Amino acid sequence: MTIEEFESLPDELALNHELVDGKLVDLGGNILAHHRLRDQLVLLTGFYVEQESLGVMISEQDFDFNGDVYGPDLSFIGIDKLLRYRRSGTREVWVFSIENRVAFLLNENQRVILDENQQFRSDLIPGFSIRIGDLLDRL
Repeated sequence: MTIEEFESLPDELALNHELVDGKLVDLGGNILAHHRLRDQLVLLTGFYVEQESLGVMISEQDFDFNGDVYGPDLSFIGIDKLLRYRRSGTREVWVFSIENRVAFLLNENQRVILDENQQFRSDLIPGFSIRIGDLLDRL
């Protein structure tokens, strides 16, 4: 399947799917806690990013990654960096384990596991931080 074919699928078929190597891939993890975590991150980081005029935070936006279509739960797009983001890929990945109450931060400089007592922060959002446990307690 091509990106054009993927984009022309009816919403009920494309919903909760990504295009990987020309195949439609079902996304798991659509549980309430997963959605609440995404929503809390959008709310908290989005407010801060907008207040500081750093860019925008968006969720569930599909992106073309070299012919594959991925829809990250949350994306940070810095001011005037949209084209660079699309051309060069993601600069940082955050993965949260709700059950284990930890977060994984991966970028060019580090691969870190944060427990619930540590601060979640990103160099991409200067000045923003929240304790992992406090974030997860919001779910």
